[in-house]
Amino acid sequence: MTDSKNFTVDHFIPVSWGHGGLTIRNVYPLNASLNSCKRHKNPFVWFEENRDKIDEERWNELIFYIAVQNDLMVEELREFTFWCEANKRSIKQVKADQRDSKERFGWKRHNSYDSYNTFP
Repeated sequence: MTDSKNFTVDHFIPVSWGHGGLTIRNVYPLNASLNSCKRHKNPFVWFEENRDKIDEERWNELIFYIAVQNDLMVEELREFTFWCEANKRSIKQVKADQRDSKERFGWKRHNSYDSYNTFP
């Protein structure tokens, strides 16, 4: 989301929340210094706090990409992310209930790819 070439792998939904996990649907390359300041923050809140450091067009592309990877619309991804933050799980809870977090969120599969939002 910047012009830097120093990247690390970031988890869009922080692993510490007990959702999202280590799957390709939850990871993306992020500038190392931005990743260190994001840490376990809500990515939408973090973006608002760091607008001056992040290219908004690239942010919107990322949000669209993560939404599509998770079979969600852009606004659903936002709602899902805030739900994950409000419903954090311990390792013990994750092991006890291994349903996909989207299933726990109450998500239903969309009938058509045409229903996906464009960039916000």
